[in-house]
Amino acid sequence: MPVGFKDLSELHIASVESVQPEMFHKVIEAAMWRADREHEFSSSSSNSLGVDGDDEESRTLRVEKFSNLPRYTGPRPSVIQGIFPKSFPTSIYGEGGIAKSTIALHMCMSIASSQKQWLGYPIDQLSPCLYVDFEMDREEQGTRAERIAKGMGIEVPDDLHYLWASGFRFSDVFPLILEAVDELGIRVIALDSLGMALEGDALKGAVIIDFFRDRIDQLKRRGVSVLIVDHQSALRPGESYQSKAQYGSVYKGYLSRSRLQLELDERNEVGTRVIVRQNKTNFGSPQVPFVVQTLFEENKIVLSREALSEEDLREESVLNATDRVLLSLLDGPSYPADLQEKTNLAGVGNIITKLKRKELVELTGQKVGKADEVRLTEKGQGLAEIIRTRLSSSSRTPSNSGDDGAKVIGGDSSSSPESPRKSGDDEEKSKKTNKPKSPEDEEVLRSQLAATFNYAYTEDGAKRCLEWVKSVPKVAVDIETYGRIKRDGLLYTKGRVRLISLHYGGSRGSSIVIMWRVN
Repeated sequence: MPVGFKDLSELHIASVESVQPEMFHKVIEAAMWRADREHEFSSSSSNSLGVDGDDEESRTLRVEKFSNLPRYTGPRPSVIQGIFPKSFPTSIYGEGGIAKSTIALHMCMSIASSQKQWLGYPIDQLSPCLYVDFEMDREEQGTRAERIAKGMGIEVPDDLHYLWASGFRFSDVFPLILEAVDELGIRVIALDSLGMALEGDALKGAVIIDFFRDRIDQLKRRGVSVLIVDHQSALRPGESYQSKAQYGSVYKGYLSRSRLQLELDERNEVGTRVIVRQNKTNFGSPQVPFVVQTLFEENKIVLSREALSEEDLREESVLNATDRVLLSLLDGPSYPADLQEKTNLAGVGNIITKLKRKELVELTGQKVGKADEVRLTEKGQGLAEIIRTRLSSSSRTPSNSGDDGAKVIGGDSSSSPESPRKSGDDEEKSKKTNKPKSPEDEEVLRSQLAATFNYAYTEDGAKRCLEWVKSVPKVAVDIETYGRIKRDGLLYTKGRVRLISLHYGGSRGSSIVIMWRVN
């Protein structure tokens, strides 16, 4: 009953006295509609939770023999391979204002418009999609959809449906969702956002468990795959962004079968670049983190995928610790403190000890205080190259291995039996072959340079350089530096000097190069 009326008779009298008899009829119609929806919901939530409309076996509770259960034929079905498993919830989350909703809508549009891929990831299930929006409105989403479609070079597909749910409780919206599933053949639903859809405290595990059991699992029994857009808790001092989970109870993550965290990498006047990392998957191996670039042009929105740089991959916590240390040592010998800075790992000393036991790293003999400098052995160099090749390949080609392949990214590559992939890049092979791998090799290379060029690397050579500097009126100095990443090499606080060039007398004047590396 509307507020202020005890029963229908009072409502009828009020409508007649106000000369608005249609008000009484509208209230009756609304009450009947709500009763019908509640009846449908209550009957479907008991034992009729079905998969497809005609599949009675999935609508009832019963005990079965494992030997009689259905089995997959071929690879496990997905909506989007490696990213979005079929019939199970996938969560996409991150801080606010980094285009989460735009990326989710782009996914749905790709699925509903029969695209073969989403940003390079194969789409296995092409089906009608429903975008349930608890945050924006029809005009905003309509405009966004049109711009995304133009960016894809298509029209907004007829199989992409929209439900404006803002201002309503999920219990009121859910019956209409079930109706759309049955009548429109919806098989993929995007829920934006979970926080606004919940009808309780997101911090309470019981609220999240009830929502997944009573809502998400009902859709799963109907063969519907749900993409959940969610928010991330605020970053506190000392916390790592990569360690952050969805806001609220940990059951949000526990009950999602694939989980994608988005982190802003760059934002400017033309768009955003976000890092996408799959920090959970129940099916197969996790995907190598990648970048999604979103360009907001005047009449269209264009999304594209880029590979994450090798330097950035070293800091990704979804990669195992030994892989990150081995990749960092490809830059050359390092002290534990340097490796900790490069990888953001706390227990680098224990990892180095483990790698030394496996003869993947060795001491160089150089020390700073009690810290020993380490470098890759020939065996470690080969394994590190394998890891780099694999990650480079995976960032371009999505992984779609089965459950047994879960160790490929998350496991310990230091015991991997894989062999290097063949490459036709002879020039790159030559560069790697010429790189000195021991102090003896480096000494040979330095002596060759000294015999060919005016190159000084010994104490006598340094004295000769000093005498030459005293003999000329002025000298030009060029200092070459390097760092963990390119920008570090330009910072005097982080860069290390590896080469000093001195020159006098114009383009044909005399010059001298001093030292291979200055620590």
